[in-house]
Amino acid sequence: MVLNSQRTVYGVDLELARLANKPYNIINNTSLNEKFNVLVEETVPANTYPTLKYFALGVGEVDIIKNNSGYSYSRHSPVDAALFQHIPFVIKPVSNDLSNTERARYRFRVVEVINGISYACYYLKLIDTFELKDTFYKVSTNQGLSTLSIFDTNIATLLNPVPRDRSKDVISVTSAEYILKLMKITFELTPNELTELDNVLTLKQLSSSNLTEIGLCTGIDKVVGNYSEATCVQVSHHIGINVAPSVYLNTGNSFLRSIELGGGEPMVL
Repeated sequence: MVLNSQRTVYGVDLELARLANKPYNIINNTSLNEKFNVLVEETVPANTYPTLKYFALGVGEVDIIKNNSGYSYSRHSPVDAALFQHIPFVIKPVSNDLSNTERARYRFRVVEVINGISYACYYLKLIDTFELKDTFYKVSTNQGLSTLSIFDTNIATLLNPVPRDRSKDVISVTSAEYILKLMKITFELTPNELTELDNVLTLKQLSSSNLTEIGLCTGIDKVVGNYSEATCVQVSHHIGINVAPSVYLNTGNSFLRSIELGGGEPMVL
């Protein structure tokens, strides 16, 4: 279990609508379009569902709750529809905006006035790398040591199950097995993007210089004029991080992490 993440009830709502093939409607006070006043009147088209498409970035979770074991916990509620304090990935003077190629990677262009100058602020970034394999995994834990292996479905009883005596299925603290299905998402900030974020933190005069959370967002792209913009955007997962862009800027390295989504169930055979 990833304790420093929190799935939102809006992500659950979307999944249920998709499973039942029912129309999905976004209710008031749950979309980032409403928060940022971007294409607020757009609704989910018929026979269409928002998909996981965007990253959002925040700096608002300075204090991290930890238990006695040192694990950090998310401070978000499942009904939180936004990050604690959103920041843009890029800020450019309107007179020197991103090129068409650069702009294609970002969404939620919001013009803000800072120190008397109009800036184009880009609050969402496209997710461009998903890894979803036709593989199930088994995690076996014994005496605090865990091993990961591929679960081979070449088992006759999967399609011909027999009743199990679940009263004997006692999972102890020291020994357990789970079956998992995972999807991996790559989150990367290149040296150039880290430079842009350093500029964001400077212009915004934020009290914290650390990035503390990522929002995984669902939505639908729509072409507006010559550009694509995001509609029907909702946060599906809050992911806690603790990153100082200046550290990576000093080394010249990218910040690269994998975010795994999915779930597991206790193994019974």
